[in-house]
Amino acid sequence: MRMNADEFVVATFHRKSAASSAAAARNGAGQEQSDDERLSYLRVAAESSLDAIIGTGADGRIVLWNGGAERCFGYTSHDVAGRPIAALAPAAEAGEIAAMMRQVGAGGRITRYETTWLRKDGCRVGVEVTATPVYGDGGDYRGAAIVARDVSERRRFDEDLLHAEKLESLGQLAGGMAHDFNNLATAIIGYADLGMAELPPHARACDDFMHVRDTAERAASLAQRLLAYSRKRPMRPADINVSRAVRSAEDLFRTVLGERVHLAMQLSRDGGRARIDPGELEQVILNLVLNARDALPGGGRITVETGTVVLERALKLDRETVLAAGAYVTLTVTDDGTGMTPDVQRRVFEPFFTTKRDGGGTGLGLANCRRIARRVGGGISVHSEPGYGSMFRVFMPRVQDEAGAPSMER
Repeated sequence: MRMNADEFVVATFHRKSAASSAAAARNGAGQEQSDDERLSYLRVAAESSLDAIIGTGADGRIVLWNGGAERCFGYTSHDVAGRPIAALAPAAEAGEIAAMMRQVGAGGRITRYETTWLRKDGCRVGVEVTATPVYGDGGDYRGAAIVARDVSERRRFDEDLLHAEKLESLGQLAGGMAHDFNNLATAIIGYADLGMAELPPHARACDDFMHVRDTAERAASLAQRLLAYSRKRPMRPADINVSRAVRSAEDLFRTVLGERVHLAMQLSRDGGRARIDPGELEQVILNLVLNARDALPGGGRITVETGTVVLERALKLDRETVLAAGAYVTLTVTDDGTGMTPDVQRRVFEPFFTTKRDGGGTGLGLANCRRIARRVGGGISVHSEPGYGSMFRVFMPRVQDEAGAPSMER
């Protein structure tokens, strides 16, 4: 037997109000009006719910479709009226809905069952489904009341959190390996020193030992940077010369960039100082350089610049960051890569947002840069055009010293 939407709501409500209706029979028609009011409230609640509320007849065809269902799946009530509920599932999962409807038809109840259904545009949407049987006055099965909650965002968050936990574990593993590698490099340096001590001062082999020693020192320096990057430790802000910090990381940049990327350094001579944790500054520098590298799949040019600037008035970088007037040290990383669309630029600092489709990105690098910059009282800006590359500029409050006067920006 088929029902329309009003009949479905009445049938759903009837079972819940059976006890009060029996009492109303002893008290006249007053309770009948009360039931009508309750039904009105039920209709409004169902229609305004953010969850998808769907009613099916005994044959599994849709008879009720609220606004939440329209927002979740993209279909209007007219689109789905009379269609089987199984049409919402991907072909591979259609059997799940059929089994669920059989269980409900036999008097069972489905509670918070997670599955995947389809939107009108063909995209998959993760849903948490609760389904309850609906009975008529005579106790005959009339259909199912289904509540489907969109859990896509929660699923993505859970996946991103798991990925972040894996990265943390990987960082700990890399830190342990870097520690062992640093010990090996230290031993190599020691043996090189012993070898040179056994030779005459101008022996040709001394040069060979010196090359071995220099290479081992560079290896040890890389290992120590990796250890600093992976280690959790209390913040220890210090007055850091930003130009010197960038210059000291140059060898690391060239290691991670490879031969197809040309690195240009344009560092301010006065080397304005900022008060920041050295390890966090290195994270900012490395994340920006790696982000630029990823925008150059076929190779290209990356320019790292430092400078100083004075803001005569407050500067709004984005909706959440406004720089107060004053002096700032700037760190700018520019690439001539693929660039970004305005939509991507608006989201580029969101945690877990990434444009890498192969799963190679975590979406945490730029978000971390922004967090660090804001924590020291600064911020980060981005300018990009598709096909013309991108420029990220970090502003950090300058620690005043006896260096030359910074430039003016109005």
